Formats: sequence, C-alpha cells, structure tokens
Amino acid sequence: MQKHPCRRIYMSIARLVLIIVLLGIPGAKTAIADDGNVTYLPVISNHKVEQAPAPSEPPASQPPLTGDNVFFVAPDGKSGNKGTESSPWDLKTAFSQPSAVKPGATIYLRGGKYKGMFKLSLKGSSSAYITVRNYPGERAILVNGDSPAIDIVGAAYVNLWGLEITGPDTKRSTSRSQSAYGIRVNQGKESHHIRFINMIVHDVQSQGIGWWQALKDTEIYGSLFYFNGTDHFDHGVYAHNVSGNKVLRDSLIFDNASHGLHAYAENADKGLTNITVDGNTFFNNGSIGWTETKGEYGIFKRNILLGGLTRANNPVVTNNATYYPGKSGEALNLGYKAASKNGKVTGNYFAGGSLVFDSPSSLTLKDNTIYAPGGVSGVSKSSYSSNQWLSSKPSGLHYIVRPNQYEPNRAHLTIYNWDKKDTVFIPASALGGVALQPGQKYQMRNAQDYFGDVLEGTYDGKGLTIKMTGHSVAQPIGLKFKPASTFPEFGVFVLIGL
Repeated sequence: MQKHPCRRIYMSIARLVLIIVLLGIPGAKTAIADDGNVTYLPVISNHKVEQAPAPSEPPASQPPLTGDNVFFVAPDGKSGNKGTESSPWDLKTAFSQPSAVKPGATIYLRGGKYKGMFKLSLKGSSSAYITVRNYPGERAILVNGDSPAIDIVGAAYVNLWGLEITGPDTKRSTSRSQSAYGIRVNQGKESHHIRFINMIVHDVQSQGIGWWQALKDTEIYGSLFYFNGTDHFDHGVYAHNVSGNKVLRDSLIFDNASHGLHAYAENADKGLTNITVDGNTFFNNGSIGWTETKGEYGIFKRNILLGGLTRANNPVVTNNATYYPGKSGEALNLGYKAASKNGKVTGNYFAGGSLVFDSPSSLTLKDNTIYAPGGVSGVSKSSYSSNQWLSSKPSGLHYIVRPNQYEPNRAHLTIYNWDKKDTVFIPASALGGVALQPGQKYQMRNAQDYFGDVLEGTYDGKGLTIKMTGHSVAQPIGLKFKPASTFPEFGVFVLIGL
C-alpha cells in the first residue's frame, strides 16, 4: 500500500519537530505546557473517540543521538571517565551533573544492572530538558536494596525514559525496609518538572514510586508498574500534591500488593490537589499483597484511590480502563473519608468491583461505562443519568488503543473479551494513531508477562488478530505464587512496531 503524499509530509514535519524537542532547542514546546494548553490526537476505542496529548519526542527505535551534549553511562563506568561511548561514566557521576552536561543533554544508560541508590539532582531548563534513557535496544536495569533505586533531590526539567527498575532476587518479607522504593521523591529539597516516560517499575519491595508533594509539575507517562510491594501498605504509585500539577497518563498499573494508585493524604500539608489520572489501565491491584488483619495474600484492594483524611481538590479521572473479575475490589474511590471538590470523572470504562464516592461537591460524572457488581455508593444513578450503568456483565468486545505520544511506533491495547473468544480482531481503523505500516514487523507484549510472553507478526494493513488464550503470567520476584491470569476475558498488550 502506497503512503498518501500528505501523510509523508506530515510524518517528516512531525519527526523534525520531535527531534528539536529532544535536543532542547529553545522555543520547542514541552509535553507539559506550563499554561495548561495541550493539542490533541485521537485515541481509538470501538465505542468512541477519546483524546490524548500530541507527540513531543522521537521514537525510541531511532539510533542513538551524537554530538557534544550526548553522554554515556555503563555498569562498569568510572567517575574519572569522559562520559563518551568508549569512556562511560558510572551512574552516580552522571546523576550529579558533571560540568559537561548542559541543559538539553541526552544521557544514555548501556544495558546491564546498576545496583544501589542513585541520587538524581540533574537540572535542565524549561526549553531544554535533560533526558536520561536506556540505550536503544538495551535493558538498563536499576536494582534497589534497602533504599530507593532513584532518589530525586532538587532535580528539575528532566526526562527519565525507558529505564527498568526492580528489586533484588531475594525473598520478599514484611520485615523489609519501608524505604525500598523503586523511585522516591526526597522531601528534603523541592524538585519540579520531572517526566517519567515509558518506565518499567516492577518487583520492588515497597512502593513502586513515592510521588510526594516535594515534586511538582510532573508527569508519569506510558509506564508499567506491577508486582510492587509486600503488604497492604505498598502500592504501585503513592502520590501527594499541594501545588502545581501531577499527571498520571497512559500507564499500565496492575497486580501491585495493595492499590494501583494510592493518592492518599491525612493533612493539607501533604495534600491531594490537582491530580490528573487520564488514559491509564488499572487491574487486579491487591493480588499479591499480604493483609495482616486477614492473614492471607491476594485480597483485592483498590485500582484507584484519590482521597484521604484531607479533601481531594480538583481531581480528574478521565478515559481510564479498570478491571476486577468479580465483586471484590474497588475500581475507584473518590474522596475516601474527607470528600472531594470539583471532581471530574468522565469517559472511563469501569469493569468489576465497586465504586465509592465520599460526599462529592461539584462533581462532573458523565460518559462513563460502569459495571460495578460490588455496588455503587455515594452518588445516585438517577442524578447522573448520562452514564451507562450496567446491571449485568457486558457481552461482546470492547477495546481501547492508546497510541504512545513519545514513541509513535508504540501503543497500549486494552481488550475486554466478554464472550471469552479464542481470538479477537482489532481493525486498522483503530490503529490510525500508531506508526505501523503494511509489511512492518511488530511485537505484542502481554503486560502480565512483559519479558516472557511476546507475540510477533507482520502487519498486513487490515488489522491485528490477537490470541486471547495460552498466555502466561510472570513469576513475581521473592514470592512463591503468581497472581491469576485475566485471560481470556481481559488482556492488556504493549504493541511495538519494529
């Protein structure tokens, strides 16, 4: 199939703009506009067209950049080296910003394991972020110990991109250090404008990320958080926010010890203000955690909690997909015990579990599909009739395709296969936002076994036929059991064009 001339021109211009952003040329638009203005491209589901932010970075499949502001890190690098590909730094040195590293720099981490805690204090500028990312085609794996793998202290205007963070290959015990995070925002010094792009954070002993209020104006995008934590105090993403904005977008958050998103605070000093949760998929959170009061593992908790003992102000929950297989677990809890104000809950597909709203004030609740066999509390269905309230399990096929706005050859596919068919078909019309051309090879990575269950194929231009049976679940590090597979009723894939 020949590309349309307009499409070729558009893609050329888009790639040029994306490269300008990555190199940090002044005047390039950042992914999080300080004035809140964002342009949009469509995100496709088979029920409606949703919206997502426009691309702002080049795809990871491009070869590594070269130039005077490009540097390299390796597991066996040295502080006295030059930071070149043949003379790489160690990670501690690179994160402390040697004098050669200027705003707009790119720092590549070569494949291998980086063990310990690494203090991030890099500073870019509003028009020239510093980007730290894995070297194309290599797994840069940060392994924590009793402390977080990355401790963010006084950093600003930084992209952390494509890094993998995990825990050590040891037994996961409730006596583990409470500080054994994947990523922690250090409360001792304010940081701002940090983006976490297409990260993979899994199997750490405590929180996947402690996204505390000392970091403002920050985004988690396109990332995977799974198998994190040990007991019911451990979550995929634990968030506070007082000033600026926190945005969790287009990420996959599942099978964590307790909550998927635990945006919870007990006082206004930590805060729950201006937190946006958009376009993510959450499922089966609580599946691996130990609950002391029950004396058992695997009690479903909450996919999304946005509330605490202090009011949640201006919470936004839009275009997300959630799943629990039955009545147990809460798809969403908004307000918890201290209410919410000016909340917006729109365009979501909530499937399984229950929904809880605590004394919402000025709530916008519309255009959601809600199947909550565990019940709905805190709102009247009749007062919010512009939602699809389902009294029984849906039938048929529902899918959502979220093209990745930083890597155009990548997308997240969430599939509700309610009839439990062996295969499902996603038409080409649903893949329009993905840079996948006829004849191009691709991978479909099962999120529940991201590194082990990979389907490969060649795109025929008509669509994707996806197998919904025979999929595996990875073994969580340090546990003797695995969470249950969601297939064939529900599946989530990361699509990557090669």
